[in-house]
Amino acid sequence: MKTCKYINNTLIFTSDNITPCYSCFSNKAPFYFNFNIKEYENINFKEKKQEILKKINSENIKSFPCYKCCQLTEYEETPSKYTHIILSFWNNITLKYNIFDVILDLYKQNLLDTDNMLIEFQSGDIDNFKELNKLITLFEANGYKQINFFINNVKYRPIIDEILKQGKGNLSVIFDNRDKKHLSINYFSKTLKMYIENAKDKNGIKIYYTLIKDCNDSKKDIKNFIESMYKIGINVIGLRLDYKDISNWINSAIPLYNCKKDFSDLILYFFRIAKKYSFYLDMDYTEQNIVLKKIFKTNKLQKKSFINKIKAFFHK
Repeated sequence: MKTCKYINNTLIFTSDNITPCYSCFSNKAPFYFNFNIKEYENINFKEKKQEILKKINSENIKSFPCYKCCQLTEYEETPSKYTHIILSFWNNITLKYNIFDVILDLYKQNLLDTDNMLIEFQSGDIDNFKELNKLITLFEANGYKQINFFINNVKYRPIIDEILKQGKGNLSVIFDNRDKKHLSINYFSKTLKMYIENAKDKNGIKIYYTLIKDCNDSKKDIKNFIESMYKIGINVIGLRLDYKDISNWINSAIPLYNCKKDFSDLILYFFRIAKKYSFYLDMDYTEQNIVLKKIFKTNKLQKKSFINKIKAFFHK
């Protein structure tokens, strides 16, 4: 049966939808429920999952969002329980449904594998995640394996600190310094240090540098970030491209439009400096890795074109 690891295992909750994924390959992900279309009702997740799988394995897959997705592959069987729940609320938005009732119902239907279940909170500003404590209390009461936090800012929250102390979760932070006032390296480092000092698993804290055109795309910016992470005791870092670039380039032909000529050099520089300071690198991001290959090929073509232009000039 044709399916993917996300449809098999994952539920993503946003303010508007419940879905198995949000792949860059799709205009929209297949929905378990879309709260923009209709009012909330009890969801039969088993039935909805079978509907998605039926469409993927039909002759009409070309009209379905999963068509051409890099994650799609053949599986002998589809697991009956979910092992991964993502709560993705990047903005301060009021939910259009009672998320507690939906998750509690999943527990009651025995659709969650509590022995292996990974929960991931995603938020641009964790202070805007008003339901954080209440949701964690719900998971603690009903069972889970690990809670991970994937955020842009590093404001101190006691409940996150406590989970890190217990070794029951990880913290991943995307350093995106478009807002230089609130996300300067100094501010970022001071706040992050409170978590790293208390965490039971130091390698469970991962920091990602977002490479953004005309913002922090210099060797000085990269070196400053890596050296700062080294000083406060971070062991694992990674590189992230701007999500807009990933979305624009994932399906684009080579050479990529509007790709800076030195992007591949900056990416390699990041890896070299990270290796110099003996960091572990986390680059586990399928869609981004596809784009990275396109960037290297594009920059190679750009350099070749530039050299040919120089040769042509002197031949004149």
